[in-house]
Amino acid sequence: MWELIRANKRSSIVLMVMMAVVLLLLGFVIGLGFFGAEGGFIGLIIATVIWLILTLISFSSGDQILLAASKAKRVTHDVHPQLFNIVEEMKIAAGLPAMPKIYIINDPAPNAFATGRKPETASVAVTAGLLGRLNRDELQGVIAHEISHILHRDILFVTLAGIMLGSIVLLSQVFLRGMFYSS
Repeated sequence: MWELIRANKRSSIVLMVMMAVVLLLLGFVIGLGFFGAEGGFIGLIIATVIWLILTLISFSSGDQILLAASKAKRVTHDVHPQLFNIVEEMKIAAGLPAMPKIYIINDPAPNAFATGRKPETASVAVTAGLLGRLNRDELQGVIAHEISHILHRDILFVTLAGIMLGSIVLLSQVFLRGMFYSS
């Protein structure tokens, strides 16, 4: 298991470096496009600032932003005892240090995800569609899968990928809108 965690950390670093290179190159090209020959470095600075801001926001409250964007509602044992019990069982079986927060998303599509920076602050969200379609054993399998993402720290990898991709998309949009309005 620890080898998987180390592999995920290495993958996270490689992904960050590769996406940072793409982001900086994009910033450099945008800077050249807007500011001329010396503008590449201005573009690099802008790209770096955008990346730093998104990283700080994402690391401080990225999980809450994701849960809010999906309109997830936190549930307790009183609201949905079966789901709560399943998550608790899987938390114990996996040896997680803390109980993940549990959320339900009012969506008919069957889906689930885990989010958070570390196992101590993780959350698990499931859709109403998933709860309506699966029996207890099937739901337990889905929750076990999500708990494994928490245990192996896959959620950190996805968070890092989302930050970098969001930065690249934001910078691309700035460039495209700037080109549109400058013509």
